[in-house]
Amino acid sequence: MKYYIEYPIKIRCNLKCDYCFHSEAFQLEKQGKRGDKYSDTCAFTPVQYMKWRDKHLSDGTEFLCELHGGEISHPANTDLALHIIDTLDKERFQVQTNGLGSLCFYKKLVERKAKIDRIGFTFHRDAIGKNPALIEKFINNVNFVKSAGINIYVKELLIPKNKTAILHNKDFWESKGVEFRIQDFRGYRGRGKEINYTREELNLIHPEYKHVESICACRKDYKNVLIRGYDIFAGDVIACWQDPTVIGSITVDWYNPNYKINRDENGINVSGVEKLYRGTYPRDMWSPEIERVYPNLTKSQLKERDSMQGQSLSLEKRTLQRIEELKGNLGKINEELKFHEGKVDALHKEGFSIVGGIKELDRLLKAPPVNLDSKETPEAETVSAATNNNGWKGMI
Repeated sequence: MKYYIEYPIKIRCNLKCDYCFHSEAFQLEKQGKRGDKYSDTCAFTPVQYMKWRDKHLSDGTEFLCELHGGEISHPANTDLALHIIDTLDKERFQVQTNGLGSLCFYKKLVERKAKIDRIGFTFHRDAIGKNPALIEKFINNVNFVKSAGINIYVKELLIPKNKTAILHNKDFWESKGVEFRIQDFRGYRGRGKEINYTREELNLIHPEYKHVESICACRKDYKNVLIRGYDIFAGDVIACWQDPTVIGSITVDWYNPNYKINRDENGINVSGVEKLYRGTYPRDMWSPEIERVYPNLTKSQLKERDSMQGQSLSLEKRTLQRIEELKGNLGKINEELKFHEGKVDALHKEGFSIVGGIKELDRLLKAPPVNLDSKETPEAETVSAATNNNGWKGMI
């Protein structure tokens, strides 16, 4: 099995784009409330993750890992990201960056090229498109990483108002021998409504982002394992951000592998597992950003809810554990049955021998005593028997 892992880093970024998947964290930061739902301390360590992976994803033949949650080149994430890349022993990494980190960081990233599958540079036009200094920094960092021989690409989101400029950017990078990708735009404030693109615009979107198959995955031919690490649901494992039903937990140490990500005209639906959701929002309207429309959970409130919704998560874990225990017990029972069947056969045969002996003893004990004064010869069978102290002939 090939697994696509999304491993969390801190939700920190120097751009804080309005359309960021995690824009809610930046809004709460402005309000001084970031700590209510987000943290800079991960709920688990890379070593804990590897133990969980080796236990629950033991059939894995390949692990493609993307670091998600914030900007990898942000000062709060650089050492963390490098530590994760150095520590995880089975993963190859695909890295996404806004290209605005320090040259020193990208040099350190290049030193780890043996573990890097590719690096994608996203050009955020709305944030830096009018800043020549930042544009130059972006170009220099792309060229440096490319010169190191790492597989790279440059990407832009297809915001309709920027389409002409995006196509010019595409021509610029392709003229330099750099792959240029166009990704669909999911709206402002995170995953809002999808844009109604024209057929021409749809044809511009790179195939990796189209997800047209009925069984969906972030990377084709890989199974999704997406891990939350720096919010109040940290440690949860989900299959898809668009239907975030919980399929496991790093911190509680459980995993249900029986999920599928189905896509149809109604959207995404994770099937094959119990539908477990964290928070108070309806599943079909979920996104990190519009979650604030519904009553928000703080860390203390989440602990209070553990006695309710947490029971569902614990119940599924206990159920899965019980199933595994029963499977193991069934195997032991079958072995015991085979062993005892052999003993029963032996006892059965031995029983026939004992019963036969008892019957013979009974028959001889009931035989009349021999008259020693009689001149008649006793029966041959009686003569051959041993004589006890009482003069009776029989078997002892």
